[in-house]
Amino acid sequence: MLFLVKKVFVKYKFLVVIMNDELHAIETIRGTFEFLCDVKVVMGLICILFMLEALHEFIEFVQIHDT
Repeated sequence: MLFLVKKVFVKYKFLVVIMNDELHAIETIRGTFEFLCDVKVVMGLICILFMLEALHEFIEFVQIHDT
């Protein structure tokens, strides 16, 4: 499941940036969207994604070796 999220992000990140440039019509959403386009936030989300993938693999490992 996390692989699909990462795949969609990689595929559509250019579209997200373009949407941010043309967002002047919707001012109520602009602040939240600019926050999500911040480089530090995106890098943090990527780090969290890798940690969640590792945790998911650990959970699968424990379930397989459950005695």
